[in-house]
Amino acid sequence: MQSIFRIQWGPLVPRFKPIQIRMAREKLRKGRGLLEKHQCHVVQVPDSGLFVILLGVNHVEIESVKAVERIIQALHPDAVCVELCEPRVRSAGLREEGRRIRGSSKASLRKDLADELRKQSSDGVRASESGAEMKMAFLEAYRLLKPIHLVDRDYLDTVQRFCAAQTVGLWPLLHRRLPRLAQVLGRKHLQWTVKTAGGGRAVPESCMLRMFHRGQIELPWAMRREVLEAAQEMRDISGEKMVPLEFLQRLSDRQRIEEYMLSGRHVPMPHELRHWLGPESNLDVLTRVIGFERDAIIARNIREIHTESVENAPDGLNGPLVLAAVGKAHVQAVAHHLKLPLSELHEIIADFSEDRTCDEALEM
Repeated sequence: MQSIFRIQWGPLVPRFKPIQIRMAREKLRKGRGLLEKHQCHVVQVPDSGLFVILLGVNHVEIESVKAVERIIQALHPDAVCVELCEPRVRSAGLREEGRRIRGSSKASLRKDLADELRKQSSDGVRASESGAEMKMAFLEAYRLLKPIHLVDRDYLDTVQRFCAAQTVGLWPLLHRRLPRLAQVLGRKHLQWTVKTAGGGRAVPESCMLRMFHRGQIELPWAMRREVLEAAQEMRDISGEKMVPLEFLQRLSDRQRIEEYMLSGRHVPMPHELRHWLGPESNLDVLTRVIGFERDAIIARNIREIHTESVENAPDGLNGPLVLAAVGKAHVQAVAHHLKLPLSELHEIIADFSEDRTCDEALEM
């Protein structure tokens, strides 16, 4: 397996004492093998001097629980960030449980979490509950008297934004409620529009545009753009632009769509493309609200922890080394946002914090 471990150094900002910086770098040097094993990214934040270890976790894999525990115990970071919000912590009773074991000399919490999850698991790999690795990070930080920072957006805000952004109409609703039926009907409609052009089978660009604007075909906006750009290279005898059917079928492959969704490289659809590509699909809303927006907020919150007063760090951080446990799909984007100027990151968040759904309603 090719390692994705990276240490990305930037210009140092003297927010921490030289001895604290040397200790952080020494811990990273000694823990390189462990961080490399778990495919961590290490980013030095340019405006704060933080060394952020981004650990990408799988929310249902027991191995992620063990990875969190090993890294916290081996490196003893100055702070731990988790992809959680206060309402989720309260509902799980984590603070009460953390205070119960606070300062405990117990060597490991694995018996309470990883081993218990393995016994409950049907295959010994996937946990019976989601988010156990975040629970491990939270409790192990409490046990070792490390400050814990909640860096995710309030999940109720995320749910509200996701519901408000849902595209209206029969086809988008069908894709949400009965996705398999919607896919079958969409493909049937697509077959009816196929024509012979340029020695092959193709679909008129005008038909594709109608289907995109109605939401009949569920594709991310970047893939829809690829489809329409392919029409620039093929025309029928009347001169109408055509999309090669083979290209369309290859692009619509379910596995390729899933790989795109998990890539973490997607950005929201630019407003100026909506008249051409149609409204956001359900997949676009998902990647924007659940992915892009939270990536930026998580990065912003990580960057600001050095001034935050929390339990075990009432006067702010005592050192620059930070472990941030986030979902694997967030790692690349969060690493990118951590390296941006803080003012630029605030602008990104301010832009999507405005109610986009009102603007879209006015356009329709």
